[in-house]
Amino acid sequence: MEYCVNCKHFQRYAKGLSGYKIDVKACNKQPLEHDLVTGEPLYRFATVERTIINDPNHCCKEGNWFAFIETEDLDDLSAIPFGR
Repeated sequence: MEYCVNCKHFQRYAKGLSGYKIDVKACNKQPLEHDLVTGEPLYRFATVERTIINDPNHCCKEGNWFAFIETEDLDDLSAIPFGR
């Protein structure tokens, strides 16, 4: 099984988002959407992406969107998921 933490689309926000101090594990595969009222970004949670079954718009249990972190990406520190 491929784990989200090893995917290049995985992004972790340990200090929280939008004023909430919770550890957020997000999937940034899809283009980022924004709340039309507040303008704040809407993140897709990695857990939700992996629990939805048989939907091409979600990663699903099979990890349909999984992509390895490429070695040339590691030379650029901004491309390391935990370095953001």
